Amino acid sequence: MATVAEFTVLPGDFPLGSLVANRPDARIRLEQVVPTRSDPIPYFWVHGSDSEEVVEAFRDSPEVKRTRVIDEVDGELLVRVEWTPGGDGILRATRETDVTLVSAEGTSEGWTLEVRGDDADAIKAFQANCSESSIPLELRTLHALMPLVNADEYSLTDRQRDALIVAYERGYFDSPQQVTLEELGAEFGITGQSFGSRLRRGTKRLIKAALVDT
Repeated sequence: MATVAEFTVLPGDFPLGSLVANRPDARIRLEQVVPTRSDPIPYFWVHGSDSEEVVEAFRDSPEVKRTRVIDEVDGELLVRVEWTPGGDGILRATRETDVTLVSAEGTSEGWTLEVRGDDADAIKAFQANCSESSIPLELRTLHALMPLVNADEYSLTDRQRDALIVAYERGYFDSPQQVTLEELGAEFGITGQSFGSRLRRGTKRLIKAALVDT
């Protein structure tokens, strides 16, 4: 059965780590795209850094062939990266063990990675490969891939669904939080308290439908 695992890793043990090292305000997250070529991570977003810092951070990196800042949206830079063929580390481990890097987000404190394999054995092979390369992964969660369901199956109202999605996209569930309830409520024309109540009701329904046997 398809399996998803979440790992944490030290900043320097991920290829983009040099960009967030010694930059406590910097944050990187992968841009999820459908792969059309061999590049494992063609795009990523950078918050808390400017274009010159991005280019300079990778100037002497043996893993990176070329970087290019292609856009800026709401204070974040969208960066295109071309990787040096071959290489070592986590990206090589994903290629050699047939797992997919689903998401990654990094700060100066470390990276959180989500990988997906066809089964639990693929995840174990990925861990073993990283261990052989002296990359200390820490497993946080491991679970079977859940089937795609819609809001009706979770008994969510449209308002609850919209609130949950916007809160997630704006970084309310991040640590540290990127937005307050008051700011989210303002987007919906309601108070922060009302938005928080809507969010809690939606979260309760999600937990009941997905995790609690009734």
